[in-house]
Amino acid sequence: METTRISSVQVSFGDAAVMIHKIRTLAAELTIYTGKPMPHTHVYYECHVILDGAACIVSENEMIYLQKGELVIIPPGKRHNSCQIQNMEDDLVFAVTLENIVGEKGYYPMFLQALNRVGCVPVMLESAQINRLLQFSALMEEDGVRVYCMQKMMAYEILFSLFDSIGSFQMPAGMPDVSPKQDRQNITLDWLVNSYPSLSKIAGELGYTTRHTARLIRHRYGMNLGEMWQKKMLETAKKRMEQYPGETLNQIAVQAGFPSADSMKRAFLKWEKIKPVEYREQHS
Repeated sequence: METTRISSVQVSFGDAAVMIHKIRTLAAELTIYTGKPMPHTHVYYECHVILDGAACIVSENEMIYLQKGELVIIPPGKRHNSCQIQNMEDDLVFAVTLENIVGEKGYYPMFLQALNRVGCVPVMLESAQINRLLQFSALMEEDGVRVYCMQKMMAYEILFSLFDSIGSFQMPAGMPDVSPKQDRQNITLDWLVNSYPSLSKIAGELGYTTRHTARLIRHRYGMNLGEMWQKKMLETAKKRMEQYPGETLNQIAVQAGFPSADSMKRAFLKWEKIKPVEYREQHS
């Protein structure tokens, strides 16, 4: 008797091969039935989409609370288990693997950085994205040449949409529109400023001095690198305040990437002109 079925679709971006796996096992179904999931790890990125109800995933010592419409990605090697699941059998679970292959350089580290950065952080998806994922999931159960071609096309579309949602392909706030004729330096700079908060790291990747790199960033985005990352962390903090009213300001500061609640307070005063506690009261 077959106890495990794996359907996979692979697409390539330069030197990155991304494979999406749909795994159905008898063991998984028994786990859902008994309601007693065991702590475990994977060698792949485990992607959960909550279609209904709510969920709580314990990742090492962290509790990740999920609501309907949210996605969470558990990175490889993260010990975790699911609990307090409602309608878990209706939720969508994919495995994603990433391989470094021969091709144009730069795509593999970009995907790797993005997946690890968003690991264990809930991301709200749009209903159109969830519907497309459900269509893709159903398509992965079918066979045939036509189905194979449709799977490939949908995989590219879905991956780009998901990476856009987790902020990897999004342009920083205030950045001018991107022209189709945008040169390689600007494309590289857009990726680097969204990946690294270190000016010296970005300068090293570009092969420029830190002074020249700082001028490039200021000219292109209208602010320095520190301000850009401060605004990114501020947006994360604002979303967590709205989505997780039970978290303390210290917890929110840590989750958003601030070194302390005081530094988050200074960011709120600078960009929002109010204190974090006042923002929470206004958006509770």
